[in-house]
Amino acid sequence: MRGLVGKGLCLQSEGVHIAFTTSTGVLAFLDLAALLLRVNLGLVSAQSVPFLANKSNFKLVIYASFNKEEDYPGLSLLEGLEHVTKEKKLKNFALVKCAGENSIERWNEALIDWELKPYLGELAKVYVAGSPAVS
Repeated sequence: MRGLVGKGLCLQSEGVHIAFTTSTGVLAFLDLAALLLRVNLGLVSAQSVPFLANKSNFKLVIYASFNKEEDYPGLSLLEGLEHVTKEKKLKNFALVKCAGENSIERWNEALIDWELKPYLGELAKVYVAGSPAVS
């Protein structure tokens, strides 16, 4: 079996996909992050991934909110992907970390509007996954 399986995230090849996540909410995006890492490392051809083929401008931005790093599954994978993406001067992934006791409450309507503003005109999807306080 290759690629993503199931109903999935309804990814589009054009535009920015933004995920606001807390704790286990990130699990829905780890397969995608692992695939992007393999593509960015050159282990998988972008042409073999439908939403990355034909010089797409796909980008995934994950906002990771957590109290403690050890409470956020997959953080090392996301940090590794962020490192590889920057090192290879690619633009298909970004990670924004928010840590601390009030990190979940941080995502209020005004701040989300502020964070989305740079992507206006490019937004393909916005996902919210995590605790009920975020959703």
